Amino acid sequence: MKVTCNKCGAEIFSTFSENMDELCKACKQAILQKIEIAEHNYQEQMRSHPFQKLWRFLVYRVYVTDDGYNGLSHDEKVYFSLSVFEGEYNNGGLKRFFSNSSDTLFRDVIYGLMLLEAKQTMKLLLKAKDILIGEIDPREDNKNRWMQ
Repeated sequence: MKVTCNKCGAEIFSTFSENMDELCKACKQAILQKIEIAEHNYQEQMRSHPFQKLWRFLVYRVYVTDDGYNGLSHDEKVYFSLSVFEGEYNNGGLKRFFSNSSDTLFRDVIYGLMLLEAKQTMKLLLKAKDILIGEIDPREDNKNRWMQ
């Protein structure tokens, strides 16, 4: 037999509701409220964090404006390319970086890593380039892959 959750109206089996004051598990554990709080906190962070504002502004300029990536200043290119590199690495590793169009940012990523004195990361990136695409310029490799 099913009963209705007293809080959200979801149908639950009466055998479960006896031990839960006729609340579904989600209401009993306040799961929906926790999700709403997390969503609110995320949105607040996105609105107020200065680097998030900068990132959204740069993404807009790169993908919406006519000048695109070339319209960024030197420092903006470094920040943008390192941010893209970090995102690609975190979402699939170095292979993902080189298999997506992000590899067109390769030279700016290397320059940014030099500025940060991230020597070990730069060595790993250069070694991955040699293994994954060889001596080919990543931009040319990208063009060749798109033409196939």
